[in-house]
Parts: sequence; C-alpha cells; structure tokens
Amino acid sequence: AAVELWERAKKNGAFFECVCLSASIADACLRIGLVLKRQLVNRSTDVEEDLIGESKDGKDLWERDIYKLAFKEGVIDQHILDRLNNLYDWRNRAVHRYIISGITTANIRDTARDYVEVVIQLRQIGWQLEDDQIQMGIGMTIRSDPKLGETRTANQQEAERMAAEKHGQDVLAKKLRQL
Repeated sequence: AAVELWERAKKNGAFFECVCLSASIADACLRIGLVLKRQLVNRSTDVEEDLIGESKDGKDLWERDIYKLAFKEGVIDQHILDRLNNLYDWRNRAVHRYIISGITTANIRDTARDYVEVVIQLRQIGWQLEDDQIQMGIGMTIRSDPKLGETRTANQQEAERMAAEKHGQDVLAKKLRQL
C-alpha cells in the first residue's frame, strides 16, 4: 500500500507525500533486510516480531534505531547510514517546521529525489540478501519450482490484496491504482 501511494506521489510531484512515504518505505526495507541478514547469520527461518510490527509492550524500534541496527549488522554501510539520518532530519523539518523555517518547496523536492535514490538502493540490498538466501539455501527466501506454476503472479495478487486491505476499502485501492 505504501509503495502504491509512493509511486502515485512521485508521478504527481507530491513532494511532501513522497518524503514521508520514502521514510516509511526505507524503514520497511531495512527491517526486511535485518530479517534476511539475521536468517543468513543464524542459519534459520526465524522472523523476530519486533522487526516487523509494533510491539505490544510499547518498546518499539523507531526509524533511527533501525538505521543503527542495519549499520551495526552490516545491512548498510556508513554512507547510507549518514544519508538516511540526513534525509530523516529533512523529513522532520518538512513535517514539523515547514511554516516556521526557511525550508522551501524546492528543498522538499530535492529531499524527495534523494530519498527515492536511497529507497532504490535499499530495495537492491534487499534483493541481494534474497539472492544470497537462495544461493545458500538458508532463510525464508526460496526459488520457486517451475512445476508449481507462476509463483510471482500469486505473490503479486496477495500483495495487491494486502494493499487493498491496508487502504481500507477495495474501491479506494482501485481508484488509487487508476490515478
């Protein structure tokens, strides 16, 4: 759902929306990256709940916590960590101080562009970790058996169903996809 909204924001030049969604997607990419990396390191298929959802005890891992963990565990390097922290600072300025600061719409446009670049890098890191899992035969990522049919199509349909659920209404999801 976030990626659908993000694609729409990029297409329509909705810079504020793109910045906010990029921050959310970057966080999600790193969380997935941490799950995949830990599975490789621990030679398991375990998924730690604190990485994929809000905690029940209120001790959530916030974006910057995830950035630090991803760096510490080798999912990202120092350069990407620094870019993420800088972009998140700009995101906070845009969201909380746009009116009272000297920040301009051009600054938000540039931040959106830079965030998009980082999200693309993070997605590639995730794909590489998935490839590593497939090659090593470790973790939750497996190569589909061609005899089982078109796994990607089934996964895409499931993702679209989940996105529609996240949007809250099938009609809203369909309208968003048509924009």
